[in-house]
Amino acid sequence: MLERVVFPKIGPWSIKSITPAHILDVLTTSAKKKGLTVAAAAKRNISGIFELAVSTLRADTDPVYPVRRALPANKTQHKRPLTTDEIGQLLRDVEGHCGRHETEVAFRLMWLTLCRPNEAVEARWEEFDLDAARWRIPAERMKKRKEHNVPLPTQAVAVLRGLQTVTGKYEHLFPHRDERSKPMVAASFRQMLKSLGWSGKYSPHATRTTGSTRLNELGYPGDWIER
Repeated sequence: MLERVVFPKIGPWSIKSITPAHILDVLTTSAKKKGLTVAAAAKRNISGIFELAVSTLRADTDPVYPVRRALPANKTQHKRPLTTDEIGQLLRDVEGHCGRHETEVAFRLMWLTLCRPNEAVEARWEEFDLDAARWRIPAERMKKRKEHNVPLPTQAVAVLRGLQTVTGKYEHLFPHRDERSKPMVAASFRQMLKSLGWSGKYSPHATRTTGSTRLNELGYPGDWIER
């Protein structure tokens, strides 16, 4: 997020030289090019940086605050959970997809672990212990900033062992197509789903909701699911 949206605009500047006008330029540009969801995330990230800077006396104020309401409210529309039949059809469609193999594997990892889209596409090999069937997602990559340990199902381990022969030499499981030192972006899922006719019917952000709904129906303990 910071590297893609914020740093190209204000990255080289000293923190005390950044004004509300600069922040507004970052936010309006990202809203136009990438949408309100990205702009809202950028606003939260920048404000968090300045909150730390103020608390450590490296900045006097948070320049985000004066322009915090300059953009329209970001009204996230959550898609409904998929039915069991729809899940099956979606996964069959993705399996038959003729696009990039790494996008398909990242999508399958998301479904097999019910992680968030960004957690899947930005995964690093160092986070995985395939022998122990464990995935340790560090706190800085988690929405709630708490380290998360994910037990891997046998299907996920098998998929990742195969992937390791292809991308194991890179830092990320799913390196970017053009810049292999960087991870794939979650927008790759949207592009794939659009080509498969699923755009508007399903959002990757609804995967966790779908998984929770279906697992609760099957009688699994709620505290297991929510972890």
